[in-house]
Amino acid sequence: MKHRNLVRSLIALVLCITAITAGITAAAYEKTLSCSYRKITQDGFVADVYNGVEARYNLYGRTLYCTELIERYCREYLGVEVRIGGSAPIACTDGEHWFEEVAEAKPGDILYGSAAARGKGYNHWAICKSVNESAGTMTLFEQNWRWNGCAGVDRVIPLQDSCYRAFRLMPEPEEIEEIETEEVAETAQTAESAVYASPLLRYALDAMDDTAVF
Repeated sequence: MKHRNLVRSLIALVLCITAITAGITAAAYEKTLSCSYRKITQDGFVADVYNGVEARYNLYGRTLYCTELIERYCREYLGVEVRIGGSAPIACTDGEHWFEEVAEAKPGDILYGSAAARGKGYNHWAICKSVNESAGTMTLFEQNWRWNGCAGVDRVIPLQDSCYRAFRLMPEPEEIEEIETEEVAETAQTAESAVYASPLLRYALDAMDDTAVF
């Protein structure tokens, strides 16, 4: 009787461990729902473009890794020097900009998938290109996603339960643009006030307005 109970306990333990392992494995594997492929025909082959930045591939030359795209995208489009190290992007701007991890990705966010989370032997970096909330999917802009001599383009992955972590540049680009616009407006208003504060300049400008021909 004791032996039967011991055997049952061992079987239950094995089944429990198997279920847990299967769950972890299923969560770890990277899920690609769809992907288009373009034949790499030459060095410097441009497979995709997002916000004016190219995803490039070499046919014979050195491998252009995913991290090269992330650093170049941040430099060319966001105007921020970024260093990819560890498990998060680092903005090299003396505190003017930084990256924050966010729960839900949106276009322009930097994505990082560790080897463990992807169930692969290497990490991968990408950029969120678009989000389809109704379908629960996200399309990626990435580099060094190759298969059979082709470059992967517009790869679609699940929006939820993704193996990727999302990072967003702070302050966000929209906020930066708004601040810059306000500064330009204030400068223009100050210059206009200075001109009209001078009677001589005001008289000259009024005279020009009266005699101008359009």
